[in-house]
Amino acid sequence: MNYPVLSHGSFTSPHLIDRWDCITINQRSVSFKLFDHVERRVLKRNDEEDIGASEFELLTATAFEIFTHEHLDLAVVEVGMGGRLDATNILGHPSGGAKVFHAAPLVTAITKIGLDHQAFLGNTLTEIAREKAGIVKPGVPVVLDMSNDVEVKAAVEEVAKDNRMIQPHHLKLATRALTENGHPAQAYSNTQAVSHVLINREIALRSTLTALEELGLHLFDPSLTNHEHSSEYTSDCHASATTLVEDMFKASARSNVPGRQSYIDLTPLGIPRSDVMLDGGHNEQAATALMDTLTEQPKPNSSGNERDSIGRTWIIALTSTKDVEQMLRVLLRPGDKLFAVEFGPVAGMPWVQPTKAQDIIDAATGTVTSPGLAEAHACGMEVLRALRLAHDATPAAADHPGEMVIAGSLYLVGDVMRLLRDAAVGQGGTG
Repeated sequence: MNYPVLSHGSFTSPHLIDRWDCITINQRSVSFKLFDHVERRVLKRNDEEDIGASEFELLTATAFEIFTHEHLDLAVVEVGMGGRLDATNILGHPSGGAKVFHAAPLVTAITKIGLDHQAFLGNTLTEIAREKAGIVKPGVPVVLDMSNDVEVKAAVEEVAKDNRMIQPHHLKLATRALTENGHPAQAYSNTQAVSHVLINREIALRSTLTALEELGLHLFDPSLTNHEHSSEYTSDCHASATTLVEDMFKASARSNVPGRQSYIDLTPLGIPRSDVMLDGGHNEQAATALMDTLTEQPKPNSSGNERDSIGRTWIIALTSTKDVEQMLRVLLRPGDKLFAVEFGPVAGMPWVQPTKAQDIIDAATGTVTSPGLAEAHACGMEVLRALRLAHDATPAAADHPGEMVIAGSLYLVGDVMRLLRDAAVGQGGTG
């Protein structure tokens, strides 16, 4: 079956390695040349019209102008922080005093909400949920993660009471995505997908199907029974649409977001260790999801009841605004080894600062129960040195997935990925 080719893009934040890699066109980061050209135009307008836009507003304007420049058919836009007052929320709102509206989204999705960015969004889940629900637009369907706490669901449902609400309860689509002809899909042949992976995949699939419906493509949903479909679904519609949906399933099961529970090989850095977990989750909720994934990994000689005597080795950095003890309480266990680091300056975000490495060590010492950590070292901004020390401290017997973990901040993820890229370039790679 031949599908129409749609040009598509995405805008997510923060960036990982370079400021422009948060903007993609057809699954490739935009070139520096294009980014620089459009950003200069945006900066000039900001100065000439005395707009006084913030750094993130300028980045958002640059992303949207690139989308226009590239004549995109579709774009996936991630909110920077919150929702109601976020720069990305200009979508679907009038442009200044003019009666011209920016294109409204085809669908909005609200994923798991936890306590984060309280200084900006509020101190309770209800307050934060109301801010997040600020992306809801009149007449635009809303996909809501139903694993959220009761107060979150109540707040979102109140804001979206006049909208079509899609509430994925049973993970039918995501579970189907894990199989090919009744057998585990290749991407999950060696591990059991944990609940948060299934939930996120369900939301993505439901959002995609809903967006396609908004475009007039009424697809057959194989997770529903025949009587749940409207009469417009003919047998031909069933056959052709099911093929498309099945292809979506297979693609989603193999999708991977760099720096989000991904495995990397440190060999290019002169560190002979592969299957190192790299995760940019930066709040208690994300830390819990990371631990769920790590717990699912099979451990050699494991009894299946308690962790082996060989603890995990952690390289951790945290943003200065985070609750350090709360994060470490989720991640660390007695017998683990900790190498605390500080990420470097973040391009375009001068206000973002790391927690001091020694403060992380001090918090860990007071958080981990007896007998405590096996090792704890403050390495400052020497990330490469920390990686080498962590490798040396991790027994060869523990060289299997998830026993050496880099976590706590997307900015640390960026520093590590930059080290790997620069090493590849230095060794004659394309980078």
